[in-house]
Amino acid sequence: MHSPLAAITMFISYYAAYLLWLAFIHQNRGNKLSKETSKNSGITFSTNQGDFFIDQVKQSFKYKPKGEATWKAISFDAINGISSVYGQDDASWYEFFLSDWELWDLSGQYRDVTNINTVELHVAGGSRIPLVEIRQYEQRELWLGQWSYELHISLLKTLGLYHPLDDVTEMWTAAMTEKCGRSGLRLARV
Repeated sequence: MHSPLAAITMFISYYAAYLLWLAFIHQNRGNKLSKETSKNSGITFSTNQGDFFIDQVKQSFKYKPKGEATWKAISFDAINGISSVYGQDDASWYEFFLSDWELWDLSGQYRDVTNINTVELHVAGGSRIPLVEIRQYEQRELWLGQWSYELHISLLKTLGLYHPLDDVTEMWTAAMTEKCGRSGLRLARV
């Protein structure tokens, strides 16, 4: 015979696994800083957008965008500030294979998306240098499904298993501002 305790245990196990799955598919992607080294001449670091060198001796910001072979340089004076830029990408394939595709998802309003924030340096002349791109999957559901989803995300946030994209972007912007400041490049928010 099945006992109530076994049923409760099974329900709690299922719910815990579901929350872990939600935490996994909603984690921030791309927010990794690798190979940071400090030298007397400045700071070198790498992100998913390329390699960077803040040269405090020559007062220049050098960068090699991902996929390119040559380094580019720009003087500190030509850099106007730092900001984050928001974008969005369709996540239909993600939703179909990893989440909960339904007929309602044929409507753009309920189709899941990937939110994208890019932390960028603004350069004189209007060009921008992307420093890091952070992505996060967002489910969009119909009526009670959305309420339930937001409740689960709220619980994950309380448990420290979900980090909103805007919070992570703010952390990156502050970290990049501080990192540049250590090498003499003072950045204002734009």
